[in-house]
Amino acid sequence: MKNMLENNRTQDETISVSRAEYEAIKAHNAELTQRVEWLMEQMRLTRQKRFGASSEKSIYDNFNLFNEAEVTADKRIVEPELTEIQKHYRQKAKESKEKLPADLPVEVVEHFLPEDEQACPECDSKLHIMGKEIRRELKIIPAQAVIVEHINYVYACRNCETNACGVPIVKAPRDKPVIKGSFASAEAVAHIMTQKFANGLPLYRQ
Repeated sequence: MKNMLENNRTQDETISVSRAEYEAIKAHNAELTQRVEWLMEQMRLTRQKRFGASSEKSIYDNFNLFNEAEVTADKRIVEPELTEIQKHYRQKAKESKEKLPADLPVEVVEHFLPEDEQACPECDSKLHIMGKEIRRELKIIPAQAVIVEHINYVYACRNCETNACGVPIVKAPRDKPVIKGSFASAEAVAHIMTQKFANGLPLYRQ
């Protein structure tokens, strides 16, 4: 019982300070509160600057950086309405040769089968050239442009043509173009990329 009275007396005790000390503590608490608010504001501004959306945007932001032609295109152009048509089949379109300039010099690169592969896979007789496939591409050399014409020879067996029912056809190895269906060579692609991304020259000026 005595201990309980002593504990209650201790809890009810108050600490007396002078007016000057009280004012000093009050001013110190106000200063701490103001400093905490300032630090919280700085944290909010830093978070907004790092993760928030920027108000200074240009038409070339993000993925539009290298598509200025598409970004600056006339937005008033309306895409034509698509109409479903009956399914049909057509032959594979051949590569157009009229797109390449006719006044450029032509560099011919011939591709032959190696000697050890010029044998018929059926009867092992020597193959002969029965035709060729031609693929043309535009090659750009700094301050110079030429057309490279790749000729891939097609081989057949004369013995099978005479004595067999079927004739095996073997083609010389053919290098794949850099871009399928395009006449751009590796040199042309490298030149365009250098002008575009290294020198900053837009595509419509090349």
